[in-house]
Amino acid sequence: MKKLIISLVIFIGITSSGFSQQELVGKPAPELKLSAGYNGLDYKRVSLKNELGKIVMIEFWATWCGPCVGAFGHINELVNKFKGKDVVFISISIDKGTDADQKIENVLKMRPLYTKVVKDADGLPTMKAYGISSIPATILIDKTGKISKITNPTSVNEELLNNLLEGKSSAPVGPIKVAVENPDAGKIVAPVSEKGKAPVFSLNIEENRVVGGSSSWYKQPTGTAGANNLSTISFISWIYGISVDYLVVLDSIPKKRWNMEAIYAPGLNDSIMPLLQQIVPHSIGIQVTKGKKMMDVYVLTCPDGIKPGKKCTFGKSAEQEGESHSGSSEGFITITNQPVKSIAEILGGEAGIIIADETGLKGFYDLILDFTNGELNSFITSLKESGLILTKEQRETDVLFIRRAR
Repeated sequence: MKKLIISLVIFIGITSSGFSQQELVGKPAPELKLSAGYNGLDYKRVSLKNELGKIVMIEFWATWCGPCVGAFGHINELVNKFKGKDVVFISISIDKGTDADQKIENVLKMRPLYTKVVKDADGLPTMKAYGISSIPATILIDKTGKISKITNPTSVNEELLNNLLEGKSSAPVGPIKVAVENPDAGKIVAPVSEKGKAPVFSLNIEENRVVGGSSSWYKQPTGTAGANNLSTISFISWIYGISVDYLVVLDSIPKKRWNMEAIYAPGLNDSIMPLLQQIVPHSIGIQVTKGKKMMDVYVLTCPDGIKPGKKCTFGKSAEQEGESHSGSSEGFITITNQPVKSIAEILGGEAGIIIADETGLKGFYDLILDFTNGELNSFITSLKESGLILTKEQRETDVLFIRRAR
């Protein structure tokens, strides 16, 4: 640990990022390579070649992507507004695995989508052809078959599509305004390596000074972990692997948001989060201590076994060693390939309650939950459909006390 602290180097400067897929704008749109269709659609008949002379809006999405599913309502509104016009809407799922079709069908039952819903072929060749690295992502194609714009679904509106129909540019009128608090960004880099060898661990933490935007985080077994636009509390919650409801703030803490990237040897995969727990709090000016407190706890049980539900689907993952994901949007949560303990923590974080797993269920599970946003009773009722029962109790609970570093 001492060597890591000594190795910290501080850089002050301006950071920027670009999107390589923007190089595709103005070029012919790559043809779609698909493997399945839904809602009775024959995917073999879905082709950009067949849509020349029309505007095409392609949406890349996945069942585990909460913001993707959250955009369904907006996309459906566009579909309804442009019925009978030369605009085609195609939604391409990038779900993988032997149970991908079932997951897609489950989501479509809960949240209908009025577009042509298809799935990318094995290996995700369509996604790769468009240079998409994160979802949701939207491709707009003009009448000549060229890419006009790469954006996100909620940025596409009626005016934009009408402009494309009339042959006008898809670029917005006037300059794009981005709210920035301060153009300077501070970086903390902790390189650890042996002479002549690649680093076995490097860490970059920087304050995100751009106002607004979504938050995300990830950890891959290949040796990378990262976070984007996390609040101080969410950052601590993530690296300690507990819901924010287990964090007790004792005094005012910096109202900042953070980006982080860690690169490490795959052999450190099991120890990377404990390592981050030692480094991150100090680096962002926070002190974390363990303690106990009497709190309301919702105990999760499954007394009568798993059941089929309309607002909730829950069951064992088909691929126990596959990728794990979780995502949410207003009134919708999707979780794949995670132990029930982790599912309980994710659900608790979304509902703003503490959930303790006492189901006794082993292995890895998938869950899709549809409920009325902001209504706890709706949340509990939807879970109950699949046999998952929440019971409120008062318990002495392990918590983390958070305060500003002295």
